Amino acid sequence: MKSIGKKSGTANVIRYVLKPEKINGKTNTPVIVRRNIRGKTEKAYIREFELNEKQRQNKRTNMNVSVHTILSFKGDATKVTPQVIRDISSKYMSLKGHGNLYLAVAHFNNPEQIHIHIIESATNLKGQTARISRGDFFLLKKELSLYQERRFPELSNSLPEHGKKAKQLPIVAKPYISPRTISEKDAIAMCLDRQFSKAHSVKEFVKGIRDSGYEVYMRNDRPQGVLCNGLKHRFSKFGYTQEKFSELGIIETKEAKLMKEFEAIRSKNTLAKEEQELENEQDLEREVGEYTLEEQEKDTEDLIQEDKTDEYSDTDFEEEPN
Repeated sequence: MKSIGKKSGTANVIRYVLKPEKINGKTNTPVIVRRNIRGKTEKAYIREFELNEKQRQNKRTNMNVSVHTILSFKGDATKVTPQVIRDISSKYMSLKGHGNLYLAVAHFNNPEQIHIHIIESATNLKGQTARISRGDFFLLKKELSLYQERRFPELSNSLPEHGKKAKQLPIVAKPYISPRTISEKDAIAMCLDRQFSKAHSVKEFVKGIRDSGYEVYMRNDRPQGVLCNGLKHRFSKFGYTQEKFSELGIIETKEAKLMKEFEAIRSKNTLAKEEQELENEQDLEREVGEYTLEEQEKDTEDLIQEDKTDEYSDTDFEEEPN
């Protein structure tokens, strides 16, 4: 699947996809799927796209007026029936959004690679811009592939391997992502997710954001969002509501409770140790108190007697005759 935004020339694209030599297959019956388009001719299609574009509410330079998407069925030409084309085209339109103008035309000029051209308006019927991000478009392609696999398993050769190139690339750890490579909003979202996963309290969460280089603005002494380049980004826009912050409060309360229990256990152990030491001292004092005066005098006499017995006489040092 390939999608291209068109700045102009929607009429030329419609004329190209409706060329008879490209849309006539074996039955010579074109397969065309329309949504929110009443006309049934080339001029009617072009007219309705032009009228829808005139209703655009917000106009700017370098804007897309239409989107051209191509769905290919490589190697499964015999299995790609008009019913398959209508079904998959309708599924794509449903996934992309019901409010736009859609014109899907199948090309049968290359039997080995039948493909569908889908032209869609860049604005919906209310004149509002209907673009989607690259991430959302990637998810759309993946969901469409899963639908095709379940609905038409015989078209296995046409299933793309989304993300295959990305998996083959070496993974390099990058401690810092420059705002030049991603949008400012995405950079803030990544910072919030990273700091929230590490924080155990709201205070730690705010400190982590500030340490990352962002300023946190407060209201009534409560953190409200991130201030970056003069613009305020509220936490609630990134999914960090008061209910989310309450999770940190629960963690903080649990940790405080555990610390309190730990301190109580440690205090209890210290008190038990002090009581044991006091008991040992009392036992020692009790033993000393039971040591009577008569016992002390008797022990003293015994020590004196032992000293007398150990005294040496002069004969102990006389040399023996040769």
